[in-house]
Amino acid sequence: MSDKVLEKLAELAAGQEVVVLGLGRLDAKVDALGGDFRSLNSKVDGLGEEVRNLDAKVEAVGGEVRSLDTKVETLGREVRSLDARVEQLDSKVERLDSKVQSLDTKVQNLDSKVERLDCRVEQLDSRMAGLEVRVTGLEVKIEGLDTRVAGLEVRVAGVEDKLDTLSQDFLEHRKSTNDNFGLILDSLRALHQKVNGGGGSPPRLVGAR
Repeated sequence: MSDKVLEKLAELAAGQEVVVLGLGRLDAKVDALGGDFRSLNSKVDGLGEEVRNLDAKVEAVGGEVRSLDTKVETLGREVRSLDARVEQLDSKVERLDSKVQSLDTKVQNLDSKVERLDCRVEQLDSRMAGLEVRVTGLEVKIEGLDTRVAGLEVRVAGVEDKLDTLSQDFLEHRKSTNDNFGLILDSLRALHQKVNGGGGSPPRLVGAR
């Protein structure tokens, strides 16, 4: 129960005690009047009015008591209603607390999973960084190889050009040599004919065609 309800009930209880005390005093007065009835018979008419007034007051007090009782009953119903609502709220709070505990467990599990995923992502990121460095190094090496291959191609082309030139020079030199061999052979044949008088086989130079 709330403090306000308890305070109100205390006030109502105090009021009831006051009423009971008042009735007790009235009862004592009635007893005293009964004891003195014979001596006060002459005053009955005057006291009759007072008694009627007291009766009215008693009736009024009774009405107040009945009203107070009604209020107490009403407050009792309200208190019972509030108590039932508190019980319902307590039950709801228990269910909510259970749900919150379950959610807290789920959040902790998710947090743990996220931490593990974050570690894995960090590891993958580190591995990717290493791979990127290696790829960059390979690209540099490949570019260097491309440059070297291009240089080799130029050198090979130069060697090929030189070989073509040398081959051409060799062919020309060979042709010139063959021509010279032919002239020399003709000269030797003519000399041989002069020496031998035109008889015998003329000399043959090795390599002459």
